[in-house]
Amino acid sequence: MTQALSQTLLTFEEYCAYDDGTDTRYQLEAGVLTPMPPESPRNSRIALWLLTHFLPFVPLNQLTNKAEIFVGGSRATCRLPDLMVLSLELAAILETETREPITFDMPPPLLVVEVVSPGKKNEDRDYRYKRSEYAARGIIEYWIVDPGKSHVMILTLVEGLYEEKNFSGGDRIQSEIFKELNLIIFDNLDRVPKGVSDHLFFDYAAQLQELHCTLIYTVPLAALYSPRNMSNTFGSPNIVPMVNIFHFERDRCDLAYNEPVLAKMASVIEQRVDVDAVFADRESLLELARSSGGHVRQLMQIMQTSCLTASTRGHAKIEKDDVLYAVNKAQFEFERLIPAEYYPLLAQTCVTKNVSKDETGQLMLFNTSVLEYNGTNRWNDVNPLVKKIDAFQQSLEAFQAL
Repeated sequence: MTQALSQTLLTFEEYCAYDDGTDTRYQLEAGVLTPMPPESPRNSRIALWLLTHFLPFVPLNQLTNKAEIFVGGSRATCRLPDLMVLSLELAAILETETREPITFDMPPPLLVVEVVSPGKKNEDRDYRYKRSEYAARGIIEYWIVDPGKSHVMILTLVEGLYEEKNFSGGDRIQSEIFKELNLIIFDNLDRVPKGVSDHLFFDYAAQLQELHCTLIYTVPLAALYSPRNMSNTFGSPNIVPMVNIFHFERDRCDLAYNEPVLAKMASVIEQRVDVDAVFADRESLLELARSSGGHVRQLMQIMQTSCLTASTRGHAKIEKDDVLYAVNKAQFEFERLIPAEYYPLLAQTCVTKNVSKDETGQLMLFNTSVLEYNGTNRWNDVNPLVKKIDAFQQSLEAFQAL
């Protein structure tokens, strides 16, 4: 989410000359200087991954993820795309510039990529406003990569207007400019059972590698714990861990919450709904974030149940009891699927912050009764919903008494 620095309208020349002496990145929107938040690790990884796959077809000096571009409008607007493919002429011009703004007297880039961040404002900016701005600027191809929807839209300029093509999981992504570029996304493979993932990523790893195109496979986290070592075939994976909403201490079972990160987790909901109109109080929203354990899908599932519960009970807004019901419902689902013999292992994981590397540990990761976090340290913890179960609490007391 961006916030206007001031309402003073700047010209392009004033924007180019602006320097506040910090490393803050700014974007000019309708003449207003707007500070940009740090790029999310996910968006940065996607843009970098795309850059590496353009390299076989485009010289490095024609690829940039730092150049600004002036676009049309009634007031001055400058964008900072996640990735741009430059023409030879434009690349030569920018090599002589220090700040690298692409001004109106320069040729436009050949291709622009924007990776969509969550939230309606971000979606409107990428899908609506930039679409018209980049078309008016004469950019031949505009890619909108939406990881939240597992969707890619490629817009190709035809007689001044963009014609769109949409791609989702399993589709071959086709560029009109780079027809030799083969990209295919296989999504939701991270949800297949262990037997299926072993069959795909180990027994048929060689066949998956022989496809003559670039592919993105999503893989169950449990498969990365296999002693068969997936990295031997596929290289080092890009792991998407849980959002670390805790202060990590390896010798503590009940970790304190990292309140700023917890607020960020709550903002996943805030960017999608008007929380004042939907929630009776902010504490209910924070309880959703705490119960998620930093697992975005779990957050959304509990949120959905809370909405349905409030509606069924005739509540105008989501109340604490609605959230409690949704959390309990999710907890009961874990109680049904976790075998009794797993609870001592879960207690051990809670205390040691490390899941066993055997088949049982892989299954606990697959069913999300155990979650993985990383950052300065890589560690595991028991899903907060599982920690509420009486059988887990009894096993934890027994383990700590040893």
